[in-house]
Amino acid sequence: MKERDQLLAEKTSLERMLATLPESSVIDRMSLEARKEQVEVALRGEAIVDADVHEESMSLSGHFLGVLPKRRTFEFQ
Repeated sequence: MKERDQLLAEKTSLERMLATLPESSVIDRMSLEARKEQVEVALRGEAIVDADVHEESMSLSGHFLGVLPKRRTFEFQ
């Protein structure tokens, strides 16, 4: 419960800082908004996971069925 109270207090502080920050302070605003989002995620109990992005080549096999109308996507099987 103590951690939740700290997060709620931090969220309130961030909201107050954002309310008083001029629109011209773009970098500060972005930083505070990013931290506020992290706090909100923590309050929801979700873990913030950094994406493990990597490139991988894959060979796919199949045949082209056609273009789906309206969706403008290709369909393979």
